[in-house]
Amino acid sequence: MNMAAVKLNKPFDPKKALRIRKKADRFFAFLFTAASFVSVLALGAILIFVFVQGTQPFFFATSSGIEIVREHIDEIAVNSKVYKKNDKILLPKDSSSISIKFEDRGEQRLVECTVNPAPKDEGDMLSFTLNESGTVLSNEAFVYSIKFQGANAALSKSVHIILPEPPYNFGSFIAGMEWRPTYKKIYGIF
Repeated sequence: MNMAAVKLNKPFDPKKALRIRKKADRFFAFLFTAASFVSVLALGAILIFVFVQGTQPFFFATSSGIEIVREHIDEIAVNSKVYKKNDKILLPKDSSSISIKFEDRGEQRLVECTVNPAPKDEGDMLSFTLNESGTVLSNEAFVYSIKFQGANAALSKSVHIILPEPPYNFGSFIAGMEWRPTYKKIYGIF
């Protein structure tokens, strides 16, 4: 065997090994610090959500009934009961149907809908059986808006039907992977 062809391994350099180890320690320290920071932010989000909202959404529905809010409508009849301009309209939670009548530019408008007690999706909570020239929008879970064209955009009339949200599952809040508070009322902070 030719001794000139054999290369000897470099001798162990303890200073170089210590530098590599220090770099690895700094990297993992930074990684764990960043993960801890994110965890503290998540805990802060939990605390802010619970203190701002309170614990009520976890135990009770958001409303004691179905609320009807109107825009630019002075007098409205809901399920044959007449409400004036500043009256609050709150129907019982177990209402099975809603009938809304009001006058718009000399014409009578009528909206009738059925409340579905156990829908598969939040968008199917109301079924409209009659809607005279109104556009139905459901851009938020538990909220349906019916808009009626006015002489101009500022004079359009709207009726908003706000259904009570059921209590939110605390386990879904802690372990949930989605945060969609407007679209589907999902508050997952994980």
